[in-house]
Amino acid sequence: MSDQGYQLVNNGYDPDNQVPSFDDSSDIDQTFYIHLAHGTQETTRDDTINETIHYIYAGGKKAHDDVIAGKTFTQNGTKDLVTGDITWRPVTSQQFASVKSPTISGYTPDYTVVPAVTVNYGDPDINTTVTYTADQQVATIVYVDRTTGQTLNTLMEHGASDTTIPYQSANDLKTYEGQGYVLDDNQYDPTTTPKFDDDSNVDQTYYIYLKHGTKNVSETPTVHETIHYVYADGTTAAKDVTAQKQFSRQGTEDLVTKQITWQPVASQQFASVKSPTITGYTPDQLSIPAIMVNYNDGDVVRRVTYTPAELQATIKYIDDNTGAVLQTDNGTGKYQDPIKFANDVNTQIKDYEGQGYTLVSNNFAGQKYQADNAKNTF
Repeated sequence: MSDQGYQLVNNGYDPDNQVPSFDDSSDIDQTFYIHLAHGTQETTRDDTINETIHYIYAGGKKAHDDVIAGKTFTQNGTKDLVTGDITWRPVTSQQFASVKSPTISGYTPDYTVVPAVTVNYGDPDINTTVTYTADQQVATIVYVDRTTGQTLNTLMEHGASDTTIPYQSANDLKTYEGQGYVLDDNQYDPTTTPKFDDDSNVDQTYYIYLKHGTKNVSETPTVHETIHYVYADGTTAAKDVTAQKQFSRQGTEDLVTKQITWQPVASQQFASVKSPTITGYTPDQLSIPAIMVNYNDGDVVRRVTYTPAELQATIKYIDDNTGAVLQTDNGTGKYQDPIKFANDVNTQIKDYEGQGYTLVSNNFAGQKYQADNAKNTF
């Protein structure tokens, strides 16, 4: 029966291949016992348990390579060669060590450490998933007036790592352009909108530089000079003399502040003007002096006033018989005023007639002062 897995323990029938004989007792039957035991055989079996840690982003995309580890068990047992049953002996447990989750910049795992786990022979494989959620990032967009160095506006945007920053500058740039600004350097979204980075320790800062737009401007004002010639009573003595100087200046207008920076303009000069001669009158200015004028000066108005000249008159009384000058009288007056002497002429003639003189001639007949004193001599 060894082919059935039994092992002989005790052969009480024919232990040494000696077949027994029947006894001679008719009252009791003979009974023989052969004792058999189940044969056994040592056996082993192996089992491998795998631990797999998956690293993914919240959306399911792979974040990092899997970490895989395995534990192999060998179990010893005894097989009953008759029944085929195996009695397995206990196997010592094994432990998967804890695993620190890898650092991914800008993301936070739901498990910073996958804890250690104890497994036994026959346990199922272990699958653990570590999910990384994007950190909240901050991006600052600063508008700077490069002309003045002043900050025009500061914007702050919040969002998850590696996602597109929602702010777009186009509308604000259009507004600034309407205020006279010109884009100088867009370091934020010159062609495409940037994304939030994955550095949670440092906020992103972007600068958009604007400068003041300008345009060329010019002006051509004219400064006039007018010289009035008048008598003392204000009536016109001579025709006005007029002159003008035209200026042209160039400038640059700041389209933001509306201020204009003008280039210097050279002064100009009105030349001196000699006052016209008017018979019998004296001007208070023989000539109007030259004068310098600058851009944007007001018009120049100047006045020359004529007053009658101070004239001299002389009358002589002559004795024609002797040629002697009997008397000389003088007078002073203004042009066209009646000539008057200290002694009335007619009275003086009568006085001489009373002295025995006879009037031969008299060329004074109450004339008025002439501009030439020679004509005021009698």
